[in-house]
Amino acid sequence: MGLAGVSMPTGPRLKEFEAKRDALRARLEIGAPEPVKPEPGALPDSIRAALDVFNSGEAPRFAPTRMARQTQLQDMQIVIEDGIRDAQALIAALRADMAYDQAAALQKRHGELSVAVFRAAQAFSEAAEMERSLRTALISAGFPARSDVLPVPGVLGAILVLGNESDRTSQLSGYRRQLQDRKLLK
Repeated sequence: MGLAGVSMPTGPRLKEFEAKRDALRARLEIGAPEPVKPEPGALPDSIRAALDVFNSGEAPRFAPTRMARQTQLQDMQIVIEDGIRDAQALIAALRADMAYDQAAALQKRHGELSVAVFRAAQAFSEAAEMERSLRTALISAGFPARSDVLPVPGVLGAILVLGNESDRTSQLSGYRRQLQDRKLLK
């Protein structure tokens, strides 16, 4: 056993070399298993253990006594319940990730629709204000209100809740600020 340019020690140095070599070999653990690193996307151990209960391919061997068999079944139940619980957590995490991805994909279209709803609310508020001004002009001219001919719109509640954009406390004004914060409106 030699390397190019390196010669084995001889005489007393050989014994010293062999002693050091033997000491190093004694500390070296040959065949010791390395810790297993989980693979990305691999199932947790509890889920794999639960699947092993079902997929063992052989009928379970039960103990001869009723109590021992019941204990084995309870142990299997614990393993399966742990696997189910971890599988449910994994599914919930995957569902949350997918929901985020889907929401992110729809974000631009949602912004466009939000602006369209705001524009429709603006138009509705403006039309309601013009209708109210028309009835107010008739009354201001000295004529009596004729609700049988000029009825109040049936969506009065929606008009009152929506408010006017010039009123900072109205819902319409608040919605405008929300869209501006999201940088959908200038």
